[in-house]
Amino acid sequence: MDIIPKEVAEILNIEYKGQNQVSGISGKKLKMREGIIKVKFGKDREFYSLTIPILVPIKKENMQIIIGRIGFFNEFKITFLESEKRMIFKKVNGQGYFI
Repeated sequence: MDIIPKEVAEILNIEYKGQNQVSGISGKKLKMREGIIKVKFGKDREFYSLTIPILVPIKKENMQIIIGRIGFFNEFKITFLESEKRMIFKKVNGQGYFI
């Protein structure tokens, strides 16, 4: 699941639907609010509307945005072409393909 800092969530005006407690690699437990963001993603004429579940710390924490698989990475087969500085996205259900 994606985690975004509280400051970013305030800018995006996130609506919350629940609360959870999670712990990361350090083992430190954080109280989080659960919400969703809607993202439109694509290129040229091919676009996808995605609903991505997110967690937002209740308190301001010194953290970066963490991108999870649910809602985005599990929707596409993604090929990273590092030497060419580009990525190829192919929709998991076989429909859609863009570079």
